[in-house]
This record gives sequence, structure tokens and C-alpha cells, in this order.
Amino acid sequence: MNIIDRIVSRTAGFRYKKIPQGTLTFDTTLTLEDQFDQDGNVLEWEVAVEATGYYDPGKTYGPPEDSYPPEGEFKVLSLTDKASGKALDPNDLTQDQLRDLEQEFFEKLESQREGMAEDAAEARDYDRKHGF
Repeated sequence: MNIIDRIVSRTAGFRYKKIPQGTLTFDTTLTLEDQFDQDGNVLEWEVAVEATGYYDPGKTYGPPEDSYPPEGEFKVLSLTDKASGKALDPNDLTQDQLRDLEQEFFEKLESQREGMAEDAAEARDYDRKHGF
């Protein structure tokens, strides 16, 4: 995961904020809302996704001058049908499917960021305990 510097606007001026960005590959299930099986259930589609982008959860609490909304950017690099191994065209996805993929991507990216922060905190704690 890379870290990019972003300028976050504040009423008191500007400040830099480090925001994680990266390329992730993950498996997920998309629903095909307009296609049904013989029992009338909505069909699901198992896909492998490779996507890139960044996500900042924002700060929606505290004084208004220190708050800012969430922001992110997302782009599907590749999409593969897990059953057939066939490459799919991301342009064929519906807006709802893209929104679901984007949300899952942001959640995974944020989870990685939190994991990195926990690892760094543990390393600092270890260093303090052992006099480094």
C-alpha cells in the first residue's frame, strides 16, 4: 500500500494528510438483479476483482474547522469470472454493482490502513518497553 499526500481544506487554511492508496485483488459476489434462477431467486456471480484507488474516511466529528467529509477514488483494473476464468469487461457492470465493488474496496483499504496503524503502535510499544 502506498501513501499519498493530499491537501485537506480547512477554514483556517490548508494541511497535508497522508492517505493510503493501493491496488487490491479480492474475490466477491455480485448480484444480477435482472436475472433469476428457476425458483425465482436473484442470481449471484462470483468474480475476482483487481482495483486501484484511495480512501479517506474523513473526520465528521469535532469542531467544523477540523472536520471534513470522506473522499475516495476507485477504478476497476480487471474483472474475472471465477467459474470460467474468463476476463470480463468492467464497463458491463451496472451502477449498483460498481457502487457495491467500490464500497467493498474502500472497506478493505481502510481495514489494511487500520492494520498498519495497529502494527506501528505495537512496534512503538515494543521499542518503549525494550529501551529502543
